[in-house]
Amino acid sequence: MTFVWPEITPELYDAVRKRVRWEEDSPDGCVLHVAWFAADGFHALDIWESEEHFTRFIASRIEPVLKGELGVKSDPQPEFFPLHRRFVARASAALPDARVSELRPLSRARARPSSLCEDPGARSGARPLTTLRSLPPAERPTPLGRRETEQR
Repeated sequence: MTFVWPEITPELYDAVRKRVRWEEDSPDGCVLHVAWFAADGFHALDIWESEEHFTRFIASRIEPVLKGELGVKSDPQPEFFPLHRRFVARASAALPDARVSELRPLSRARARPSSLCEDPGARSGARPLTTLRSLPPAERPTPLGRRETEQR
């Protein structure tokens, strides 16, 4: 699902995020949410288990805050597309160091395989999320995705 919403500013987005708390209380059916701002306004790209999950989340949690409390008048025009494939890179390889520090494991009671904030090592016993610079050189991924020790 994608949309552009010119009326939403970074300050408004952050106010809604803090009130709705979707990062702390993930919406049912949400797999991924990515947001950014461009010259034409707020952009979102989401992956949901279904269009109905998205519609329920907007009606029950977003609209009461955005329209009720904050007085936003416009509506986005979301476009839904079937997902062909999903790939999620290791967080430490995909995000700059400053962003990796924001990731934290979810409690085991709330952990879902599709959660992007979950530490994959929490279940497997592997080391917790880390930055590339903190890995020993021999364990850092190469441009082809293999570790240096695997190439020898």
